[in-house]
Amino acid sequence: MNFSKGEVWRIRSRNLTIGVFDGDEGFIGIRTKFESRLLFTEYLAREHGGTKHLPFDTVTPIERVGQVPEGIEITDHLGSVCQCGSTSIRWTGPPAPAPWECDDCDEPLSFRKPNNPLFDYLDKLEG
Repeated sequence: MNFSKGEVWRIRSRNLTIGVFDGDEGFIGIRTKFESRLLFTEYLAREHGGTKHLPFDTVTPIERVGQVPEGIEITDHLGSVCQCGSTSIRWTGPPAPAPWECDDCDEPLSFRKPNNPLFDYLDKLEG
């Protein structure tokens, strides 16, 4: 099977039922974990052409169901944001205890900025 970035597929995988192809070997879909729903990437299984990403290479494509509209980024998150709301946060890496720096506060804590447009689009398809 050939896949194009942005194609939406009904899939069988460990945690996803619908996924959008990310242009590499990943399918981004909505996962439920501890009563939270979030975008998560799983990867094409080896028997379907996957070559990497163990142990998340569990995707078996079933059927193409659509295409993500233009303007929606094909990624599971849109960068990082600090707990203070600033996007001026940087990973400085080990050593601990302070691997993050923020230009706008003294106690940086990073969170992934959710890709709400992609989440909403996939949520409607799962509906």
